[in-house]
Amino acid sequence: FFLFFFFSLLLMLRGSTLRLFSSQVTNRVGIRSCSYFVPPLKDANIDGLNYLKLSKTASQIYYLEPNNPPVNALRSEMLSDFEKVANEFEKSPPRCIVIRCDVAGANIVEMQAQSPKESEDYANRAKAAFRKLRSTGAPIIGFTTKFAIGGGLELLMHSDIRYSGPKAIIQAPEVELDTYQSFGGTYLLPRYLTSGLALRAQLKSENIDPKLAVQHGLLTEVVEDPNPNATIAKAFEDAIVIARKKPSVVRKNVQMVRLSETPGENLEDVCAKESKGFGETFEGGALGMRRFLEKYRLEEWGPNDKTVIHGEFKALGIDTTQINSFIDIVKYVEEKDNVKALFLCGNVSGGDIKKLYKALTNTPSHFSEFLEKEYLWHEMMRSGTTKPLFYFGGSILGGGGLGVFNSTKYKICSPSTVFMMPEIELGACPDVAGTYDLARRGSV
Repeated sequence: FFLFFFFSLLLMLRGSTLRLFSSQVTNRVGIRSCSYFVPPLKDANIDGLNYLKLSKTASQIYYLEPNNPPVNALRSEMLSDFEKVANEFEKSPPRCIVIRCDVAGANIVEMQAQSPKESEDYANRAKAAFRKLRSTGAPIIGFTTKFAIGGGLELLMHSDIRYSGPKAIIQAPEVELDTYQSFGGTYLLPRYLTSGLALRAQLKSENIDPKLAVQHGLLTEVVEDPNPNATIAKAFEDAIVIARKKPSVVRKNVQMVRLSETPGENLEDVCAKESKGFGETFEGGALGMRRFLEKYRLEEWGPNDKTVIHGEFKALGIDTTQINSFIDIVKYVEEKDNVKALFLCGNVSGGDIKKLYKALTNTPSHFSEFLEKEYLWHEMMRSGTTKPLFYFGGSILGGGGLGVFNSTKYKICSPSTVFMMPEIELGACPDVAGTYDLARRGSV
C-alpha cells in the first residue's frame, strides 16, 4: 500500500535522479494507515429505517448493515426496511451495493405464531425484497465475517460477489426446525454447490466448508486475515474499482451475467441480448476505445452534481495526441459547474522519445507542435482553471511527467517515487519549466 504525502518536501539532486529521503522529511510527512481501508461513509438519509443501517460514499457506493442485535434476525420490520431501500434505489440507482450478511436467519420467535398462509406470504415478501435490490442493476457485494445462517446465507446468495472471513459460520439449518429454506435457498444453494452438496448441507444442517464453497462458487473468496476489517476492506476494494466504471456499461454487464442464472433461458435469445447491449454501449461514440488507443483512461467519480474527473496515463511517454486530449479535459473541467476537481495519476517518464525523434528528423513542424501544445497544457493547469487539480505520483515522474506534476496545485506521491530530468542525457535542455520549478523547490 502507499503512504501518501503532499509534495512540500526538499528535493535533492543526485546525478539525473531526484529522490525523497526519509531522513530529511521525518517531520514533514503525513502518514495514514491504509491496512484495512474503507472509504468515508455518511448516512444515506432515508427516513424510517429501524433495523437496517444505510450509508453511502461520495462515489455512490451504498452500504447496508442489518441492525437487529445480537444476531440480526430477519424480522418483518427489517424486510420493510429492505423494501424502503429498494424503492429509494429505483429513484437514485447506486453504482455498487455492499451488504453485510452477518445474519443468523429469520426471526423464529415471530414466525412460530404464523399460519401456513402467513408463512407463505412472509417467504414471498423476503424473496421479493431481495430481488428488488437486484433489479437496480447495480452489482451487489455481500460478505460475512461471523455467520451467514439460514436467511443470512440466502441474503448472501442474492449477492453477485461473495466474501467470507476465515472463521465465518455458513449454514442452512432450517430442517432442524421442521421446515426448509424459503428465501431462495432451495434453488440458489444447488446452483452454487451442486444438488448433492446442497442437500447434504441442508438435510444434515452441517457447516459449509469455506474452501469447498470457494471451489464450487458459493463464495468468491475467503479472506484469510482473521481481522473482520480485512473482509470489509476487501468488499469495499472491489466496490471502489467498480464505482469508477461507466454506470450504464456496468449495469448492462451485470444484467447479462445474471441471465446465466435464469433457468431455461434460450441461448439464441441470450446471444441476441448480448449483441444488442454491446451495440448500446457505443452510443455517444466509442470513447473508451479511443482513450485506450491514446493510452489514457478517464473516469467520472461521485454523484452527478458533484463529479470528480479522474485521468490516468497508461504509457510512460506522452505524445501530442494525449496532450490534445488532456487540454480538452482541462477545458471541460473548468466549464462544467458540476465538476469539482481533476485528479491525474500514472507513471510518466517524459515525452515519447521515438515519436519525437521521428518528428525532429522527418517533420520538424510536428516536433514544434508537440512543444507548443505541451507548454499550453501546463500553462492552462497553472493559471487557466479555478478548479483544484491533483496529481497522484506512482513509481516514476520524469521530464514531461514531472512537468505535469509541477503544474498541478496538489502534489501527492509515495516514499519510493523517483523524480528525474534526464534531458541532458539525450542532448537536450530540461524543458517543461524544469529549470524554473526545480530551483524553487530547493537548493540549486
